[in-house]
Amino acid sequence: MKLTNQLSYWASRHPHQAIPLIIVIEIANVLLGIMVGSAMLNGCTPAVLMGMIAGLILLQVFVRRYAALRLVDITSQARFVFQKQTFFCLFCLNLLTYTIAGGILGRMTAHPEGTTALYSSLSSTSETVSNRTSGETKLSFREKMYQKMARRSASTADGNAGHRVGYFLLFLLGVGLAMLGAVLSCNIACSGYGVAAVLVFLLAIGVLAGGFYFFGRGIDQNMKPYKDMTRDERKREGRRYLRTLAGTVGAIGLLILIQALTNQ
Repeated sequence: MKLTNQLSYWASRHPHQAIPLIIVIEIANVLLGIMVGSAMLNGCTPAVLMGMIAGLILLQVFVRRYAALRLVDITSQARFVFQKQTFFCLFCLNLLTYTIAGGILGRMTAHPEGTTALYSSLSSTSETVSNRTSGETKLSFREKMYQKMARRSASTADGNAGHRVGYFLLFLLGVGLAMLGAVLSCNIACSGYGVAAVLVFLLAIGVLAGGFYFFGRGIDQNMKPYKDMTRDERKREGRRYLRTLAGTVGAIGLLILIQALTNQ
């Protein structure tokens, strides 16, 4: 209790240093929950996991509503203790939510859908037809291609699962670094260095766009490593990042414009 009181006192006296620390703790919370959930809950059905997430979200709304009503009736030391208990409860609920989300991600990577299932079904169908035709001793060219593509998809499924988790972690890292960059740019701007603040903010936008790009790569069904791409495919990926960067800049500019119009 004494340590938490000291941390709360330090955060109230140094808010600029406390905000990045809170962001880092929240990012660690996200990463821990996703890694634990992807390793332990990948065998659960998506319906059960989605139901659990919905229940946790409703519970968070209830806790926030109850805390808002309860704080009106208490004051002084009891209010401070109740706020700490509420924050700890919300932190645990967020951790559980991220853990279940990690279970959904783990199931997506452990049971890939799309082209693998399609080629597998085509391969099994072609094998059944060939077995029933006793007079044929050789498979057709199309059936051989289906079987070859199915084997290739099955062999790369495990490797793609690891790549997808890595891309998702890079997305979270990009979002976290972008938030830290935004906080740093605000501190630099408050110190009177406007040009440096703008440069740091632009760098943060580029990092955020990179996170969105990696997220798109992670959910792409036809994911292909960069080293295996042709020159045209690499150019296409470069244009894809530029489109993501333009969309990110446009979205942030729109949010800034809306906030400026709202404050008037």
